[in-house]
Formats: sequence, structure tokens, C-alpha cells
Amino acid sequence: MSLPRVWWLDRQNFQTMLFEGTPIAFEDIKKVFVDIEQDLVQRWEEDVLCGLQLECSYSNLTDDLTNTAVGYSFLSDRRNPFAAVKDSLITAVLDHPTLRKRFIAWESP
Repeated sequence: MSLPRVWWLDRQNFQTMLFEGTPIAFEDIKKVFVDIEQDLVQRWEEDVLCGLQLECSYSNLTDDLTNTAVGYSFLSDRRNPFAAVKDSLITAVLDHPTLRKRFIAWESP
């Protein structure tokens, strides 16, 4: 039998521990998720949306995990708001002269 891998440093609130000798605080774990979300939002807004001010409400999404139909996705579920905004990104790019030039190429016959 070996020693425990987790040793609680705070046995009142269980907020800090040693895991295999490395100190870990739950506040640090929460900070990791906050930092990841902030990074993802920044990348989404700058790299995908290219600074365009597009929003879609997603506070109450529906995903039928029992739906096994080919092609089903929460994105196509009629109870979600995505159908109303599905063309928003391409419309915004086409309406923005700089982005249209950057992403759209066509040849005249």
C-alpha cells in the first residue's frame, strides 16, 4: 500500500491540496477555465468574426441527445435560434468592402 496521491492542506473547506506533491488550489482551477474562455472569445471575435459585431443568443440551447437521425445537430434543431442567423457571417463579410476583398474572389467571364 502506498501513500495517498492527494493530501488536503485545508481540511475545513477543502480548497487546497497537494496532488503528488504539487500544491493545487481550486481557485487556480477555476482561473484556468476563465482564462480559456477569455482566449476563445478573443480568438472568435478577432480571427473568425474579423472584428464584425455579430451576436446570437445562445443562453437557452436545446440539444436532443436521443435524436439519432443522420444529420441532426443542435445547430439545425428548430427550437434553437440558429436558423434565423445562419447567413449572418457571409452577409456581413459581403457588406464589408475590406473583408469582401480579403475573402471573396471571382472572375468575370
